[in-house]
Amino acid sequence: PWQQSDLDDLYAYASVEGVGEMAGWSYHKNKDESQTVLNSFIEHKKTFALELETAESATVSGTPVALDYNTRVTTPATDLTAGEFGKGISIPEELYETSVCAGGLGFTLGNRGENNAVICRGQTVKLPVGTDKVAILAASADGDVKATFHGTTVKVRDFSEDVGGWYSIACGDQAFMKPEAVAISYSHTHDRDGDRLYKFANIFKYIIDVDGAEEITLPDDERVIVMAMTAVTDTAVNTRPTVSLIDTVPETDAPFYPHFDHAQMVAALEAFEVDTTKRLEAMSMGQRKKALLSFAMACNTDYLLLDEPTNGLDIPSKGVFRRLLAAWATPERTAIVSTHQVKDVENLIDHIVMIDHKGLVIDASTYDISQKLCFESRPTREGALYAEQSVTGYSVVVPNTTGYESDIDIELLFGAAQATRAEVKELLTTRNDF
Repeated sequence: PWQQSDLDDLYAYASVEGVGEMAGWSYHKNKDESQTVLNSFIEHKKTFALELETAESATVSGTPVALDYNTRVTTPATDLTAGEFGKGISIPEELYETSVCAGGLGFTLGNRGENNAVICRGQTVKLPVGTDKVAILAASADGDVKATFHGTTVKVRDFSEDVGGWYSIACGDQAFMKPEAVAISYSHTHDRDGDRLYKFANIFKYIIDVDGAEEITLPDDERVIVMAMTAVTDTAVNTRPTVSLIDTVPETDAPFYPHFDHAQMVAALEAFEVDTTKRLEAMSMGQRKKALLSFAMACNTDYLLLDEPTNGLDIPSKGVFRRLLAAWATPERTAIVSTHQVKDVENLIDHIVMIDHKGLVIDASTYDISQKLCFESRPTREGALYAEQSVTGYSVVVPNTTGYESDIDIELLFGAAQATRAEVKELLTTRNDF
């Protein structure tokens, strides 16, 4: 969420003439205008700030590698011809940071306003003593390129090619982001005619084994542009920080849910007997499912969508889930459960929707169903809308002619709806007079 301390950063971005205009708003002429917008962001809690990790926040130690920059790939909004990455396109300096973190590794980039990238022409670059691997930030200026660094061939991706995507109302068609190991993504670019709104530029990370070599040779291909290098050891690059589930969730996911209750999540995890010292990806499928259910209920949203929530849970855990969901439900909150394991949740359900072959078979409250249908065990199937043979006779569905409310057997109800769809629909829409 936005904070008052974000004012300077917001003003630094919003005060650049031309940036806001391309998105439909006027650039901020003074900090008071930015303060008004920031107040709105803070008050309504519907707009979030994405905070770029810096090299100082890296979780893997590394050493920046000095590069001999020979080209400028950034431009200010006031001079769109000052630099070029390729194809007449450049990276906006209002978005450009000289310190970034990608995948836990810190990188130091060149400065704004001067040469800040390397066009590859087969140069050699000196490496620190004891370097096992080199992490490289690079992209191609013109199409995907197969390039070789120190005997390792990688596909260097085009910095501006559209790959992957989502629909963007702002630009009227598909806006795209690459689905690969993007290290830096810029939300718009400059060309010689102005901003290219929502046309992304991406810089990618490549890890190259050098096995203690004193230098690395760059590809002999001018389409390959290197932005930064970091030297690391095998031990460092293969080490991931141990961050528990309890420590991670409040910082990464919870801010998107204003009613999230951390204590409620911890209580649910304890009820499920989840080992909270582990990372989520280190858990078994059942433990991971219990952790996700605990987080979902602790978000306390108006609507909770659960798809096969009991899959992967053992019998005791299914009982815990039912107790937690029953406690979670209030008149203000609704859980929508999609499941084939109806026995696991049928005592929690107060409204049933059944779909068969893309058609709506039943859409009724459990009260209405129990008023119109009875679910019984009988020695014969005589008079039943639907019957299934059991050890003691038959489990049957019959019209409710007495007003007695029996417990609903959802699996039996589904069988009846499939076998006698017209009769069941008619009964559920007809008024009883008892």
